[in-house]
Amino acid sequence: MSLPVTVAFPTLGCRLNQVDSQEMAALMETRGFRAVAAESPAEIYVVNTCTVTGRADLSDRQLVRRVRREHPEALVVVTGCYAQTDPEAVARIGGVDLVIGNGEKHRLPELLADLLAGGKVLARCVGRMEFGARALGNRSILCDPSKPENLNLINQKIKFRDFWMPFTPSILQERADDYLINPKKLQASFMTIAFDSTPRARKDIRAAIHPADFTVRPQLVTRKLNPGYYELIKAFESRTGVGALLNTSLNLHGDPIVCNVADAIKTLVESGLDGVILPGVLILRRANNPGP
Repeated sequence: MSLPVTVAFPTLGCRLNQVDSQEMAALMETRGFRAVAAESPAEIYVVNTCTVTGRADLSDRQLVRRVRREHPEALVVVTGCYAQTDPEAVARIGGVDLVIGNGEKHRLPELLADLLAGGKVLARCVGRMEFGARALGNRSILCDPSKPENLNLINQKIKFRDFWMPFTPSILQERADDYLINPKKLQASFMTIAFDSTPRARKDIRAAIHPADFTVRPQLVTRKLNPGYYELIKAFESRTGVGALLNTSLNLHGDPIVCNVADAIKTLVESGLDGVILPGVLILRRANNPGP
């Protein structure tokens, strides 16, 4: 994909769909995309399904298939009411690459925690960018830190980097003593201080500690510093007993860190990420479209 990413919004005759698509185009222009006319060549085509009935009728499905047929190399995204109420049904429409739905916004941390506990690798592009040497949850790639197989998955399909480069964890502040040997009680909020790890850390977060000497360079997360990220890790803890997530910067090897939504979607398309978390929204890749 080139930058800025070009996006088109093909619609049916429904006036509400047309208005929604116009508003989406205007919003995406402010997020780093370049909106083009519906009939123009584009890299992403966003099909806004019926906003009245909450279901995709025959014309919706025909539109998706036509877009796929006419633009086989493009990314086809389905959004709208139907995508939000029944994303699995939307994913079964032939030609759909991604489904966008916000589901129940207040339950988003729980939904994300279920996906991470199930082995998904998700990117998070939410809120303001961090300033400094490390990604601290707002521009991060996240996964279950207890699964060593995630190391090869991220290195080979997402980061495209050497196997020996270690990852780091984001740990709930109240779980620090479970994972870190920190007799001086140093506050480590920015992944800049290394610690020896505890035996429990070598079980719970073994994918996020150095494989040679078992040291760990953590980010201790509090609700005050980053409430949304804290709630996500807390929800993951409630499902797995692990009070941490593996956290690495949201970028491909050699690329700068993701800045905006357009960058995040570009990274999703060009990697093996399972999905991207945006403010109040989750974008998931179809199971039969595993990426590069």
